[in-house]
Amino acid sequence: HRIINALWRNKIINMEQVQIEEKILSAEQIQAIELRIKQSIAQCFRVNTKWIPNNQLVLILFKMLRAVIVDNKKYVFLKAPTGSGKSIVGFAYSWSWNHFHNGIEDPYGSNDDSQAYFLTSSKALQAQLQGDIDRFKLDDVKMLKGRVNYECSRSTQDTGIYHNYLERWCKNKMAYEIQELECYDSCPYLQARLDASLAGVSILNYWYFLSAVRKPKMIKDADGNDTDDIDEEQRLPLFGVRPLTICDEAHLISDIIIGMYNIVLTVDAVVKIRNKVNNIIQH
Repeated sequence: HRIINALWRNKIINMEQVQIEEKILSAEQIQAIELRIKQSIAQCFRVNTKWIPNNQLVLILFKMLRAVIVDNKKYVFLKAPTGSGKSIVGFAYSWSWNHFHNGIEDPYGSNDDSQAYFLTSSKALQAQLQGDIDRFKLDDVKMLKGRVNYECSRSTQDTGIYHNYLERWCKNKMAYEIQELECYDSCPYLQARLDASLAGVSILNYWYFLSAVRKPKMIKDADGNDTDDIDEEQRLPLFGVRPLTICDEAHLISDIIIGMYNIVLTVDAVVKIRNKVNNIIQH
């Protein structure tokens, strides 16, 4: 459906001639899609002039985009050595993918349907990506680091000692109370989070992505099931579900998930639990 609608919007094929239910594309339609993919890749390098394309990079982008758009693959893996430019491939893929669906004027659009996530697993990789953002002037790519990396300026000012966001002054306040504080608009973490949520590509670490990304609340039908309509009265998530996620160091995903949800019981923890249970039994 995504392919057909995108091509129909760009007047490449006639919507009435396509049997969407069968999801079968003719040779002419595939040829038109491939031409559009090539045009998107070419436009990517015309706009991002600091990226120097070569035949291998262009071929990799074409194969990855074709696998998703034509072959309807849900996942595409790229294996390449360190320093080969995988991050640039990721940025270029995201740009070309969005251009294919949203046109030349605004490749990223203005909603979650055209935004992407770029996930990292370490501070070293974040620093590398930040260097790429600065070097290639990627204005629509924003990074959100872990909260410990941002200062709570109010706590620092009050105590004269540096405090990160985990030690923030407003830690026990409700969300509506925080929004009324004078320091709200200048809070480094909150502003970085807002900028990242609005960017065409949001760079997050895996831990934040797994804990923060969620679907908006939907209106329920009479039987209590979700409909296709978003409940506008509920607060929309800053980081909602997006159609494209790029995972750097993807081979670490299983270890990261296990680390997030694994519970480690030390001897001290077991002793504390035993003492609490004994107190409950006695009283």
